[in-house]
Amino acid sequence: MLPFYIITAVTLPTWGIGYQGYLPWTRVQEDLTYFKQKTSHSFIIMGRKTWDSFQGKMLPNRIHVVLTRSNYKEDKDNLHFVSSFVDAMEWIEKYTKEEKNVFVIGGESIYREAIVCHSEFCKAIYITNIIALSFIPSDAYFPRKDMIQAGFRPIKGEEEKDGDEKIVHACKNVPYCYYQFTTWGKERVVNSEYTKERK
Repeated sequence: MLPFYIITAVTLPTWGIGYQGYLPWTRVQEDLTYFKQKTSHSFIIMGRKTWDSFQGKMLPNRIHVVLTRSNYKEDKDNLHFVSSFVDAMEWIEKYTKEEKNVFVIGGESIYREAIVCHSEFCKAIYITNIIALSFIPSDAYFPRKDMIQAGFRPIKGEEEKDGDEKIVHACKNVPYCYYQFTTWGKERVVNSEYTKERK
């Protein structure tokens, strides 16, 4: 299987990723920019509900691969429908001879399958933490426990220096809301909290 990345944004402390089919928070421009920078010129794998939330609008400079068990639709340029995660990876491998990154972008069940069944092929998990002063309701959640059980741990982020705490920024377009870029991988443990959690 091809190597892949996972990218998501979660609301803390619940690790919510969706509410009634959409993001549970007001769009955070910094996270959208980060997502675009990471996923441009790549394959993005998603479930049908995530695709439905796009309302038929494809993201520029990305090839969309949608997992669905029913209601197959006709493929278009940069849009392909498959029935399973394995089928998605096999199609991507056959589709292009160019070296492109593959990103899993949701939703909950797709994240869980990628982590539980195929974690050995996951190179990194990019998570934007959304921290608001008021409670943000969610009905879909990122599988944090599965991620930890699979051996992923927080590693140093792009903005961090040795010994620094993870950097938290105020959202420019959303009052009383903060964001934090984090990267999880299997290279090394940097927070003993997650080691204790497994014992």
